[in-house]
Amino acid sequence: MNFMGMGAPELIVIGLIAFLLFGAKGMQDGVKTVGKAVRDLKGQGNEFKKIVQEAVDAADAEANSISAVPPDGAVARPTGARPVEPKSDAPSPATAVTVPETGSSPASSGLAGAATGSSPADGRPA
Repeated sequence: MNFMGMGAPELIVIGLIAFLLFGAKGMQDGVKTVGKAVRDLKGQGNEFKKIVQEAVDAADAEANSISAVPPDGAVARPTGARPVEPKSDAPSPATAVTVPETGSSPASSGLAGAATGSSPADGRPA
């Protein structure tokens, strides 16, 4: 047995000295006082646990009452967020690339070198 770095023999000696100083009646009153103090501390600790648990339960109930999933068709945005408008100078995806319908290939039109970085078939630099 070890209590605050003291073994059983040291605790017995301390108890005997206290008994000699206070006597039987004084020791009995002292033990009663210490017992009441410990009981009061336990009661206060249990009351504190109860208050904290009630606060946690209330916070959980509040968090569960707020729906995280928006209803069908609704757009979820943080509070204060504004919708983003598309830029007017940017081309739409449908008109970003225009391909001519002439039936010619890039090699026959002289555009083959532009894509690969080499010169066209006639030897002129691109």
